[in-house]
Amino acid sequence: MSNRFQTLRAEAVSLQRLADDVAGLASNGTDWQSMVVAPRTLDPDQPIESWYLAEYFLNAWVEWHTVLDRYLRYFGQPLDRIPRVWGRLKIQSKELAGRLQCDPSLDKWIARSCERLLQPDAQSDADVSALFHQVINSHSRLALVRNSGEQREGGPMWRSSSTAAWGYDRQVKQRLYALPFNLREPLLWHLRHYRHAMLDVSWLDEPRWNEGDEARRSAFEDVLGRPSAAPPWIGRFTDDLRSDMPSADQVYRVLCRIMRAIAEIGYECFFDDVTSNEMNPGPDSPLGDEAVRVIRKDMPGGDPALRNIVVGVARGSQKRAFYGRPNVLVKLGETLTAAAAPMAAIVLVDSWDTAEFQREHFPAFRLHHARGHRFLFLLVGSPETQVAPLPLDLGPERRPLATATDFAFRRSTQGARSEAAQG
Repeated sequence: MSNRFQTLRAEAVSLQRLADDVAGLASNGTDWQSMVVAPRTLDPDQPIESWYLAEYFLNAWVEWHTVLDRYLRYFGQPLDRIPRVWGRLKIQSKELAGRLQCDPSLDKWIARSCERLLQPDAQSDADVSALFHQVINSHSRLALVRNSGEQREGGPMWRSSSTAAWGYDRQVKQRLYALPFNLREPLLWHLRHYRHAMLDVSWLDEPRWNEGDEARRSAFEDVLGRPSAAPPWIGRFTDDLRSDMPSADQVYRVLCRIMRAIAEIGYECFFDDVTSNEMNPGPDSPLGDEAVRVIRKDMPGGDPALRNIVVGVARGSQKRAFYGRPNVLVKLGETLTAAAAPMAAIVLVDSWDTAEFQREHFPAFRLHHARGHRFLFLLVGSPETQVAPLPLDLGPERRPLATATDFAFRRSTQGARSEAAQG
């Protein structure tokens, strides 16, 4: 498993310890101002206020179980990959959180902790680091009050905390709007990485990220924005697909998801995820469909009849690196040569060398195109959320699919021509 799963495992251990320390506090009549010890979580010689320990547990619980649910969908992982002990932890923590959220006195204490943040802080207006932490802090507090879910007398269960959290968020929004333009991109870079760590991508929670009422959108959601529209060149590519290839709707869906994922988390994070041994392409993955094959080290490619869309992702231009652009193009060519039917190929690169491609790869890809395969080469720009198609004309002609013999013959004739030219 990758580091993502190991992180969830470590957080599950911490959450279990917290739940054990908080269990004795979740009862009516608790004095939330009293000092307590949390021997399984903190130093026994360092007592803390009861309400703070309860809030700490609730935040940890909301973050862990929401990321775990997103993880299963994002990486296409089955439920049986989750240890049974985690299921018991979810049940225990949900029941404990429910008891805490039914205590109105705890609601008031947590609201007071948020109200303390509602203070002018002129120095943080142009401080990217401080503003980043304010955005995340506000988003976490709103996630806590949103997660309570249940309603009481027509309003949120945690009425005081909800009011205070939204008030603080409005203040953070004002600081965001006042941020100088030259500091906006560094802030967005940090927020995209936090978004990736939380797997809080828009397609896993469409209603929240497409919220029309700006007053109900957190500062975090507001600054990152709504999902962008699909670029028009996607339609131009799918129009070139033939009847014996993957359906235009299927390829369109895959391309839209890839563009959306890169726009939201950046190419670096997208690359790490789709080449991870945990990634199983599916409808909720950054690839958008189970029919996708990714060229990666640990995956031979699966059944070509079921996965007829191939995606190659390159990082850098080193020829000896597996994910270097030259090697990815070679591996893609091998995949297409072995294919029994025409495929749609999507190639993402973060650098490009026209002379190298013309010299070393263009003849083979032109032959693949002539045999019915279709290609879309995409170049990642700056910032790394920008992607645009490379203008490559591989020719309109179409013949039966190429075989390994065709390419061997082509290489031999090219070698003979080269020797003749040298002579």
